[in-house]
Amino acid sequence: MHASLHEIILDKDFTENENAFSKQLLDFLIEYKNSPKLLRKHLERGINSTNEKRTCFITAPDFPLKSFEPGYFNSKHLELGLSGGDISWYKPKSLKEEYYFFYETKHPFSQWHKSAFKIDNLTFNSAEQYMMYGKAKLFNDNEIAEKIMMTKNVREQKSLGREVQNFDLKIWNQNALDIVYKGNRAKFEQNSEYLNLLLSTKGKTIAEASPYDAVWGIGLTSDNKDSGNSLKWKGTNWLGIVLTELRQDIMNNRFENGYWEREDYEKHNV
Repeated sequence: MHASLHEIILDKDFTENENAFSKQLLDFLIEYKNSPKLLRKHLERGINSTNEKRTCFITAPDFPLKSFEPGYFNSKHLELGLSGGDISWYKPKSLKEEYYFFYETKHPFSQWHKSAFKIDNLTFNSAEQYMMYGKAKLFNDNEIAEKIMMTKNVREQKSLGREVQNFDLKIWNQNALDIVYKGNRAKFEQNSEYLNLLLSTKGKTIAEASPYDAVWGIGLTSDNKDSGNSLKWKGTNWLGIVLTELRQDIMNNRFENGYWEREDYEKHNV
């Protein structure tokens, strides 16, 4: 899911929409400062995609703008004026977003895919093991953390992660993305074959096409008719967000307008 490339109609139906993307976007807008850092960065790319040729993806239909400052979402001031007289009408335009879908353990992007890497002198055999270990350490459950490190079975690692004591979902949601990012950064930087595959997805939004995961995946299979439209996804694609932002960081791409580099963005501009 990448907010930048789609029209969102902010009407009464939007707030009542059960769609996973809409809820995530609405939560972000309401609790901006409390949103996880990676999620903020991901959605800000979308907001920043507006310029003098394209209105922002957040709009009401036929919203009357008395004045329009090009690139206003990149500035500190938003100049909007409603007028019953001389007004200009701006309707949202969009780009066709490209996705890189993956699913199942055999794919290197999967959390369950076996791939050894080290963090803080500890060797992990999968990104899932590091995630569950990080979960246990976050809540100071050292006993479970040790058990997670003792087993090489990813399914057992996942199961042990569910036994973490003093678990708090709100605290976990605020930290989970960063934990998964750290594990995957080590995984890809220490495995060149996987890193090359990650970099080959340049310009695309990575998405875990899991029909069973509505948090880390999109809640749909890649061949589902709605998979090409993030507004219809049943999941928030957190793993896809982590991997896409990780790729951008490794590429040292500081351009904040979507996932292209500047020259590619200009070519795709509509």
